[in-house]
Amino acid sequence: MPLKISICIATYKRPKMLEKLLDSIFACSINRQLVSKADIIVVDNDAQCTARETVEGKSIPDPVFFSLQYGSNPAKGITNVRNDLLSRADAFNPDFIVFVDDDEWVTEQWLNELVRTITERNADAAMGPVLPVFEKPLPDYVACWFNRESHEDQSKIDAIKTGNLILRASKLRELKLRFDSRFNITGSSDTYFGIQLQKSGSEIYWAAKAIAYETVPASRATMSWVIKRVYRGASTYTYMLKLEKKWGALIRKFFVSILYIFIGLITSVLVIVPFRKRYWGILKLVNGVGGITGLGNLLYNEYK
Repeated sequence: MPLKISICIATYKRPKMLEKLLDSIFACSINRQLVSKADIIVVDNDAQCTARETVEGKSIPDPVFFSLQYGSNPAKGITNVRNDLLSRADAFNPDFIVFVDDDEWVTEQWLNELVRTITERNADAAMGPVLPVFEKPLPDYVACWFNRESHEDQSKIDAIKTGNLILRASKLRELKLRFDSRFNITGSSDTYFGIQLQKSGSEIYWAAKAIAYETVPASRATMSWVIKRVYRGASTYTYMLKLEKKWGALIRKFFVSILYIFIGLITSVLVIVPFRKRYWGILKLVNGVGGITGLGNLLYNEYK
């Protein structure tokens, strides 16, 4: 029986990028024997509702197959919006819920491949690659840190990100699973969401052909942004270990962080040497510092 899909998009002050994403979804070559309905839900985290005109003025090419809903949730924070999206999606009673970011656009077979992977593997989650596209050319020593993960098609993976993700709706209802508000302004709520999903015995698979592209603006294509992201990832990882009371892993993380700080202090001088990974030492140092400060809940607030 063909499946019903809810496609969830959180947005904040990116109307042109959002329009590009919507156009790419409408242009998908969707197997109608596989998918019978695709309901697209956009929730705007901007109190000025800057996405409203883009969504409500959008022409829907096939209104029988597609629907497009706009919602506003001005309460600041990423988990507020993601949970709002889950509630709105659930109202459509879908078989699967898809998350895709507002600064991305998707390829023609994107939705088919996400659905194919999660159904063929009888999984509760599947994730596809998100490939960066830079607004302007970058030196290789910066661009190399934006390389994304890659796995064999339909191989098992151990983490979730909401940039290109499909979830089994019945599993979320069974677990009453939502994004944790403690990560509302720090980010990484999707990673912690995945941890909770896996604790229930759920498996996550890689949909290598469900490709999305992400626009990386000049403001983000910098080493300072990369450094902040590495710090955030290390500190929130330590924080998650605390929440999960994984004391053995937390002790290991502490000593690994001390080692990273030591290695980073020694190798940071490599930044003056003109080679591709010249920031390796600095990022090791930042990773170590983040791992330590996460113990005291000193987290970087990306969504403040």
